[in-house]
Amino acid sequence: STLFQMLQLFQKEGWGGLYSGLKPSLIGTAASQGIYYYFYQILKNKVEDLAVARGKKGLGDGTVGMFSWLGIAAVAGSINVLLTNPIWVLVTRMQTHTQAEKKIMESKKELLLKDVARANSIEVSILKDRLYKLDSEKPRPYGTIQAVREVYRESGIRGFWKGLIPTLIMVCNPSIQFMIYETLAKRLRSKRSGKELPKKNLTAMEVFLLGAIAKLGATVVTYPLL
Repeated sequence: STLFQMLQLFQKEGWGGLYSGLKPSLIGTAASQGIYYYFYQILKNKVEDLAVARGKKGLGDGTVGMFSWLGIAAVAGSINVLLTNPIWVLVTRMQTHTQAEKKIMESKKELLLKDVARANSIEVSILKDRLYKLDSEKPRPYGTIQAVREVYRESGIRGFWKGLIPTLIMVCNPSIQFMIYETLAKRLRSKRSGKELPKKNLTAMEVFLLGAIAKLGATVVTYPLL
Protein backbone atom coordinates (compact mmCIF):
# COMPACT_ATOMS: atom_id res chain seq x y z
CA SER A 1 0.00 0.00 0.00
CA THR A 2 0.99 3.64 -0.27
CA LEU A 3 1.35 3.96 3.52
CA PHE A 4 3.59 0.88 3.68
CA GLN A 5 5.85 2.25 0.94
CA MET A 6 6.12 5.59 2.74
CA LEU A 7 7.02 3.90 6.05
CA GLN A 8 9.58 1.69 4.33
CA LEU A 9 11.18 4.71 2.65
CA PHE A 10 11.16 6.62 5.95
CA GLN A 11 12.93 3.74 7.73
CA LYS A 12 15.66 3.58 5.08
CA GLU A 13 16.22 7.27 4.33
CA GLY A 14 14.42 9.27 7.02
CA TRP A 15 12.35 12.40 6.32
CA GLY A 16 14.76 13.42 3.56
CA GLY A 17 13.81 10.36 1.52
CA LEU A 18 10.17 11.48 1.39
CA TYR A 19 11.29 14.80 -0.13
CA SER A 20 13.96 13.52 -2.49
CA GLY A 21 14.35 15.83 -5.49
CA LEU A 22 12.12 18.52 -3.95
CA LYS A 23 14.20 21.53 -5.05
CA PRO A 24 14.32 20.77 -8.79
CA SER A 25 10.68 19.70 -8.66
CA LEU A 26 9.65 23.03 -7.10
CA ILE A 27 11.56 24.93 -9.80
CA GLY A 28 9.90 22.86 -12.52
CA THR A 29 6.43 23.26 -11.03
CA ALA A 30 6.79 27.01 -10.52
CA ALA A 31 8.04 27.56 -14.08
CA SER A 32 5.45 25.22 -15.60
CA GLN A 33 2.44 26.63 -13.75
CA GLY A 34 3.56 30.23 -14.24
CA ILE A 35 3.95 29.81 -18.00
CA TYR A 36 0.69 27.85 -18.33
CA TYR A 37 -1.47 30.38 -16.49
CA TYR A 38 0.24 33.31 -18.21
CA PHE A 39 -0.67 32.09 -21.71
CA TYR A 40 -4.04 30.74 -20.55
CA GLN A 41 -5.05 34.19 -19.24
CA ILE A 42 -3.85 35.96 -22.39
CA LEU A 43 -5.80 33.60 -24.64
CA LYS A 44 -8.83 33.71 -22.33
CA ASN A 45 -8.97 37.52 -22.43
CA LYS A 46 -8.75 37.58 -26.23
CA VAL A 47 -11.43 34.93 -26.72
CA GLU A 48 -13.76 36.62 -24.21
CA ASP A 49 -13.33 39.95 -26.03
CA LEU A 50 -14.15 38.25 -29.34
CA ALA A 51 -17.22 36.58 -27.80
CA VAL A 52 -18.49 39.95 -26.47
CA ALA A 53 -17.90 41.59 -29.88
CA ARG A 54 -19.79 38.77 -31.62
CA GLY A 55 -22.61 39.08 -29.07
CA LYS A 56 -23.01 42.79 -29.87
CA LYS A 57 -23.38 41.88 -33.54
CA GLY A 58 -26.10 39.37 -32.66
CA LEU A 59 -23.83 36.34 -33.13
CA GLY A 60 -24.11 34.25 -29.96
CA ASP A 61 -24.85 35.18 -26.37
CA GLY A 62 -21.58 37.02 -25.79
CA THR A 63 -20.02 34.24 -23.68
CA VAL A 64 -17.31 31.69 -24.49
CA GLY A 65 -18.50 28.20 -25.40
CA MET A 66 -17.38 24.89 -23.90
CA PHE A 67 -15.19 23.83 -26.82
CA SER A 68 -13.54 27.25 -26.94
CA TRP A 69 -12.39 26.70 -23.34
CA LEU A 70 -11.04 23.32 -24.39
CA GLY A 71 -9.07 24.91 -27.22
CA ILE A 72 -7.69 27.70 -25.00
CA ALA A 73 -6.44 25.25 -22.39
CA ALA A 74 -4.96 22.95 -25.05
CA VAL A 75 -3.00 25.75 -26.73
CA ALA A 76 -1.74 27.12 -23.38
CA GLY A 77 -0.75 23.60 -22.32
CA SER A 78 1.09 22.92 -25.58
CA ILE A 79 3.07 26.16 -25.29
CA ASN A 80 3.89 25.28 -21.69
CA VAL A 81 5.16 21.80 -22.67
CA LEU A 82 7.32 23.13 -25.50
CA LEU A 83 8.94 25.72 -23.22
CA THR A 84 9.35 23.68 -20.02
CA ASN A 85 10.08 20.14 -21.25
CA PRO A 86 13.87 20.67 -20.83
CA ILE A 87 13.29 21.60 -17.17
CA TRP A 88 11.39 18.36 -16.51
CA VAL A 89 14.04 16.29 -18.30
CA LEU A 90 16.64 17.74 -15.92
CA VAL A 91 14.33 17.36 -12.89
CA THR A 92 13.80 13.67 -13.67
CA ARG A 93 17.53 13.15 -14.21
CA MET A 94 18.40 14.84 -10.90
CA GLN A 95 15.70 12.97 -8.95
CA THR A 96 16.72 9.53 -10.21
CA HIS A 97 20.49 10.06 -10.03
CA THR A 98 20.76 9.70 -6.23
CA GLN A 99 18.71 6.49 -6.28
CA ALA A 100 20.87 5.08 -9.06
CA GLU A 101 24.03 5.89 -7.07
CA LYS A 102 22.61 4.11 -4.01
CA LYS A 103 21.79 0.98 -6.04
CA ILE A 104 25.35 0.91 -7.43
CA MET A 105 26.79 1.19 -3.90
CA GLU A 106 24.49 -1.60 -2.66
CA SER A 107 25.59 -3.92 -5.48
CA LYS A 108 29.24 -3.18 -4.63
CA LYS A 109 28.58 -4.10 -0.99
CA GLU A 110 26.96 -7.40 -2.02
CA LEU A 111 29.99 -8.32 -4.15
CA LEU A 112 32.39 -7.44 -1.31
CA LEU A 113 30.38 -9.53 1.16
CA LYS A 114 30.58 -12.52 -1.19
CA ASP A 115 34.34 -12.00 -1.46
CA VAL A 116 34.60 -11.87 2.35
CA ALA A 117 32.87 -15.25 2.61
CA ARG A 118 35.44 -16.81 0.25
CA ALA A 119 38.54 -14.94 1.45
CA ASN A 120 41.28 -16.02 3.86
CA SER A 121 42.05 -14.21 7.14
CA ILE A 122 44.46 -11.68 5.58
CA GLU A 123 42.11 -10.83 2.71
CA VAL A 124 39.14 -10.50 5.09
CA SER A 125 40.68 -7.55 6.93
CA ILE A 126 41.38 -5.78 3.62
CA LEU A 127 37.84 -6.42 2.35
CA LYS A 128 36.30 -5.27 5.64
CA ASP A 129 38.27 -2.04 5.36
CA ARG A 130 36.82 -1.55 1.87
CA LEU A 131 33.33 -2.20 3.21
CA TYR A 132 33.83 0.39 5.96
CA LYS A 133 34.93 2.98 3.39
CA LEU A 134 31.97 2.11 1.17
CA ASP A 135 29.51 2.52 4.09
CA SER A 136 30.91 5.96 4.92
CA GLU A 137 30.90 7.02 1.27
CA LYS A 138 28.08 9.38 0.32
CA PRO A 139 26.53 9.79 -3.16
CA ARG A 140 28.43 12.33 -5.23
CA PRO A 141 26.81 15.79 -5.44
CA TYR A 142 24.88 16.10 -8.65
CA GLY A 143 23.92 19.58 -9.78
CA THR A 144 22.01 21.15 -12.65
CA ILE A 145 25.13 21.92 -14.70
CA GLN A 146 26.25 18.30 -14.52
CA ALA A 147 22.77 17.11 -15.55
CA VAL A 148 22.77 19.53 -18.52
CA ARG A 149 26.19 18.28 -19.65
CA GLU A 150 25.16 14.62 -19.40
CA VAL A 151 21.92 15.09 -21.35
CA TYR A 152 23.73 17.08 -24.06
CA ARG A 153 26.56 14.53 -24.27
CA GLU A 154 24.10 11.63 -24.62
CA SER A 155 21.56 13.07 -27.08
CA GLY A 156 22.54 16.62 -28.03
CA ILE A 157 19.94 19.42 -28.06
CA ARG A 158 17.16 16.92 -28.88
CA GLY A 159 17.78 15.20 -25.55
CA PHE A 160 16.19 18.12 -23.69
CA TRP A 161 12.88 17.43 -25.46
CA LYS A 162 12.74 13.70 -24.75
CA GLY A 163 9.20 12.46 -24.13
CA LEU A 164 7.71 15.51 -25.85
CA ILE A 165 4.99 13.62 -27.79
CA PRO A 166 3.45 11.74 -24.81
CA THR A 167 3.68 14.93 -22.73
CA LEU A 168 1.81 16.87 -25.44
CA ILE A 169 -0.84 14.14 -25.49
CA MET A 170 -1.27 14.55 -21.74
CA VAL A 171 -2.12 18.23 -22.32
CA CYS A 172 -5.67 16.96 -22.76
CA ASN A 173 -5.88 16.49 -18.96
CA PRO A 174 -5.69 20.17 -17.96
CA SER A 175 -7.62 21.07 -21.12
CA ILE A 176 -10.57 18.93 -20.03
CA GLN A 177 -10.16 20.22 -16.47
CA PHE A 178 -10.47 23.87 -17.49
CA MET A 179 -13.28 23.14 -19.96
CA ILE A 180 -15.32 21.54 -17.14
CA TYR A 181 -14.38 24.28 -14.67
CA GLU A 182 -15.24 27.23 -16.91
CA THR A 183 -18.49 25.59 -18.08
CA LEU A 184 -19.65 24.86 -14.51
CA ALA A 185 -18.62 28.34 -13.34
CA LYS A 186 -20.58 29.93 -16.19
CA ARG A 187 -23.71 27.93 -15.35
CA LEU A 188 -23.42 28.69 -11.64
CA ARG A 189 -23.15 32.44 -12.28
CA SER A 190 -26.11 32.27 -14.68
CA LYS A 191 -28.33 30.49 -12.18
CA ARG A 192 -27.41 32.91 -9.42
CA SER A 193 -28.11 36.07 -11.36
CA GLY A 194 -30.81 34.75 -13.67
CA LYS A 195 -29.22 36.64 -16.55
CA GLU A 196 -27.41 35.57 -19.69
CA LEU A 197 -24.45 37.86 -18.96
CA PRO A 198 -23.83 37.42 -15.24
CA LYS A 199 -21.35 39.60 -13.36
CA LYS A 200 -21.37 38.12 -9.85
CA ASN A 201 -18.10 36.57 -8.72
CA LEU A 202 -17.77 33.09 -7.22
CA THR A 203 -16.82 32.58 -3.58
CA ALA A 204 -13.52 30.92 -2.59
CA MET A 205 -15.36 27.75 -1.52
CA GLU A 206 -17.23 27.57 -4.84
CA VAL A 207 -13.96 27.94 -6.75
CA PHE A 208 -12.47 25.17 -4.57
CA LEU A 209 -15.38 22.79 -5.22
CA LEU A 210 -15.59 23.53 -8.94
CA GLY A 211 -11.82 23.03 -9.27
CA ALA A 212 -12.01 19.70 -7.43
CA ILE A 213 -14.90 18.45 -9.59
CA ALA A 214 -13.17 19.59 -12.78
CA LYS A 215 -9.90 17.84 -11.90
CA LEU A 216 -11.81 14.71 -10.85
CA GLY A 217 -13.57 14.58 -14.22
CA ALA A 218 -10.35 15.19 -16.18
CA THR A 219 -8.50 12.50 -14.21
CA VAL A 220 -11.24 9.90 -14.74
CA VAL A 221 -11.26 10.57 -18.50
CA THR A 222 -7.46 10.58 -19.00
CA TYR A 223 -6.39 8.03 -16.34
CA PRO A 224 -5.78 5.11 -18.77
CA LEU A 225 -3.47 7.37 -20.80
CA LEU A 226 -1.79 8.69 -17.65
